[in-house]
Amino acid sequence: MRIKIPRCALLKISLIYALSGIVITLCLDQDRVLCHLQDPIKGITLVFSLVYYFFFCRKMMSLQRIFSSTTIIVGLFISVDYGLCDQFRCRGQEVSGHTTTMRGSWGVKAIWTFVYVGALAAFAMFFTLLEAHYTTEQQNMCQIMASQQNSFLYTVSRLVSSRDIRRRGSEEEGGRLLHVTDPDPTIKPKHIPKPPILETLFYIHLIAFFAILSMSWIDTLPGIGRGLSPAELYRVVEHGLMCHFKNSDNCSNISTRGWIFLIAYIIFSISVLNFLSISESAVFTVATATVSLPLSVIWWSIYKMDVHGRFITWSPGVTGELICALLGLPVVLLGLGLLVRSHFHDTQPCYLTMQPPDVQCESSQR
Repeated sequence: MRIKIPRCALLKISLIYALSGIVITLCLDQDRVLCHLQDPIKGITLVFSLVYYFFFCRKMMSLQRIFSSTTIIVGLFISVDYGLCDQFRCRGQEVSGHTTTMRGSWGVKAIWTFVYVGALAAFAMFFTLLEAHYTTEQQNMCQIMASQQNSFLYTVSRLVSSRDIRRRGSEEEGGRLLHVTDPDPTIKPKHIPKPPILETLFYIHLIAFFAILSMSWIDTLPGIGRGLSPAELYRVVEHGLMCHFKNSDNCSNISTRGWIFLIAYIIFSISVLNFLSISESAVFTVATATVSLPLSVIWWSIYKMDVHGRFITWSPGVTGELICALLGLPVVLLGLGLLVRSHFHDTQPCYLTMQPPDVQCESSQR
C-alpha cells in the first residue's frame, strides 16, 4: 500500500491524534472531570476548528459560513446549557453531592477540566491538519488565479459575496475594489489526487496504536497514568482482548459493549474522513459531528444505563436537559442547513463567479 500523505506529516497527524486520545482518556478516567461537564464541553471543538481555520488556512471564509457556524455554536450552547449547571445529573443518572466531592478537590478538577479542553483542541487540530491534504484542483485553480500579478487586490472586501463585489466594482469607476481578469488559458489546474481513505485511516491508527502502547506504561506524573511494567502491560492487553470473546464476571460485559463500540467507531472514522474528503473543510466536518451532542442529551432523557444489570433500559422523563436539547437542536440544524447551502455556493468554480471587465461594463449600462 502506498502512503499518499508525506510520512512526516502523517506521523505528526497520528501523534496528535494519539496524544488527544490519551489525555482525554486520562481526564475522563475516575471522573477527574465532573461527569456533567464531559459531554457539553465537547462543543468547544467547533470553536477551536474556527480559530484554526482563521490562523492556518489560506482560504477565505465567506460571511455566510461564519454566520452558519456561529448559529451552530449558539444552538450547541442552548442544548448543553442546563447540563453544564446541573452537577447532580449525568447521562440520565442521578449523582449525589457526596459522590462529586469525594473524588478530589475543586482546584484539581478545574485543572483537569482545562487539560480536557486542551485535549479537545488537539483533537480539532487533527482535522485541520488532515484538511490540508484533501484539496481539489478547483482550489488550486483559485490559488493560481489569485497569484497572477495585478489580478486581485487582497482587501477585506473578499469577505463579502462575489455578487456584491461585482456590483460595487462596476459602480466605482477608476477605483474598483476588485479588478477581475480572465484566467490565463495556458495555466492548467494542477491535479493532486486525494489520499485514499482506508489506507490513511490504517496508517493513522497503526502509528497511534504504537504511540499509545509506548506511553501507557509510563507513570508521567504521580498518580496519573497506569504506571505498568512491560509484563503487566502485556497481561492487561491480553486480558482486554480475551474479554471481547468471552463473558466472565471480571470482564464487565465487554463482549457486548466492546464490539458495539468497535463497529460504531469504525463506521464513524470512515464516515468522518469521507465527509472531510468531500467537503474539504474541517469546520464543516466538525460542525456536522457536533449535532450528536443534543441528540445524545435526548437519548439519555429517554433511556438510562442500568449500572447493576449493565444494560440500557427504557426510562423516559421530562427533564431540564431534554427541554434545552429540544430547543437547541432546531437551531443547530438550521445553522447546519445554512452551512450546507453556503458550502455548495462557495465551491463553484472560481471563473464562474467572476466576469471580465467588458461584461461588467455592459451589465452596468443596462
